[in-house]
Amino acid sequence: MNDVLNVFGEKITILISSKETNERFCKCLVKTPVGYEAPSHKHIDSYDSVYVIQGKFRFTINGKSQILNAGESICIPLGIPHNYKNIGSKEGNTICVHSPGGMDIFFETIGLEHLKPQNDLARIEQLAKQFKIQLVK
Repeated sequence: MNDVLNVFGEKITILISSKETNERFCKCLVKTPVGYEAPSHKHIDSYDSVYVIQGKFRFTINGKSQILNAGESICIPLGIPHNYKNIGSKEGNTICVHSPGGMDIFFETIGLEHLKPQNDLARIEQLAKQFKIQLVK
């Protein structure tokens, strides 16, 4: 599937699905608008690797911030709280790999159901639990 999904304002394209890799990993292109900040969260049983294609991001991992520019990457271990923000002056583009897979299905569900945090928080929390994601306050 190469449709563009709108997930909380980010545009996500599934490049390699979990189904294609027997659930070993999934790979996504993520286009992040200027100023967008992901909520702090952690993946209970998956690693999250991010490569910045375009833009400037601040990643905060376990309370420590790091700036990533185009051509730089980061690996976020499982179970570690993290978030990111596009702090650049234009849309940021990243390639994200989640291992094992499953996040692509989470993104597809959010996008296809057109869920929005301000209106659909209970459903989003249900999906997060199902996909072993914990929101961190």
